[in-house]
Amino acid sequence: MKFNHSNLKTHTFKKSLLVTGIALALAACGSSNSSDNEVEGEAVGSSSFSGTVADGYLKDARVCLDLNENKVCDDGEPSAISTDGGEFTLDAVTDVQLATYSLVVEVIAGLTEDEDEPGVPIDKAYSMTAPAGYDFVSPLTTMVKQELEENEGDVSFTLEHAEAAIQTKLGTTLDLSEDYVEAKGEDSDFSEQDKQEFEKLHKVAQVTARIMKENIFAVEGAVENTDITFDQVLDMVVGQVLEALQVINNEVDQTIEDGGDFDPDALAESDDITDEVAVDTDSVEDDIAARQAEKQASSANLVDLVAT
Repeated sequence: MKFNHSNLKTHTFKKSLLVTGIALALAACGSSNSSDNEVEGEAVGSSSFSGTVADGYLKDARVCLDLNENKVCDDGEPSAISTDGGEFTLDAVTDVQLATYSLVVEVIAGLTEDEDEPGVPIDKAYSMTAPAGYDFVSPLTTMVKQELEENEGDVSFTLEHAEAAIQTKLGTTLDLSEDYVEAKGEDSDFSEQDKQEFEKLHKVAQVTARIMKENIFAVEGAVENTDITFDQVLDMVVGQVLEALQVINNEVDQTIEDGGDFDPDALAESDDITDEVAVDTDSVEDDIAARQAEKQASSANLVDLVAT
């Protein structure tokens, strides 16, 4: 299913004082790869920004800076196609944009490859996000971004709080913006214990990516020919996975403890996990409407709080 981008509703989130402060500080100070000279067709102080995308490293995925916050890579937004090792570079982005807007990764069905399974294009499209300031995008950073959005009505809730909430569900203190594929490798400077923990995080990411892919496909099919937008679809799917994240983590832990071969597809389809994340296509429109109403009420409360 393809959504008509002209009909997408901009889903604008209130920025915390922390993000605003970072943006202003970066604008004042500049970054190490910023240009102080104006170039024709390019914003003053623009930079190139590089990062990495992964379940395993994703090649030929579309990456963009989501300037209108609709979780879609639209024409005119800084974008790139990831290369070997999941690497990407966005050109002509400003420090304020980088400190304010999220990254979005679009996995392209039939084209994007996961280097965990080289030579096999991913069969269904799905999307991931990362909060402003991250240079690594994965299913785990998508959970952090979702946690921020779930608490957008709380002006005191920061990125650090969102990260800590996800770390608690995963039973880890490791940095979720860290490239877990690199961090678990033989050449990594991390301790052996941390490497094993990064290996576990990679496995959780593999399972959650598969759930997101299948559930996005199912929800898109259920809401075809409605005015539901992709950001609303992704919000529902990732929110559902976030609620089940601790269960998913426990199932991965149990599989590791049992010592058998790890099969992320089989684990994602296991009864214990599907009981938590299965999509009810008959009620999906109502479920999305309820989530959006709750978010709108939360935003309205925030506006009232700021006004007073």
